[in-house]
Amino acid sequence: MTNLKLKRPIAVGDQSTHKKDNTDCEVISIWINTQGQAVIESVDENNELSTDSVSSFINNYRKG
Repeated sequence: MTNLKLKRPIAVGDQSTHKKDNTDCEVISIWINTQGQAVIESVDENNELSTDSVSSFINNYRKG
């Protein structure tokens, strides 16, 4: 398990932008999986659903 120190909180309703393809997304849920890890579910401007670990979300998105 990785310990992450968040520089900013992540909450449902947050708007973020993908760093590579510059698409906007909104966090729609945050939940804990069966291994006890936080999972972030987001939907982008094309209505595509994405599920990421916290570290993956932080690496791929920036606060919009």
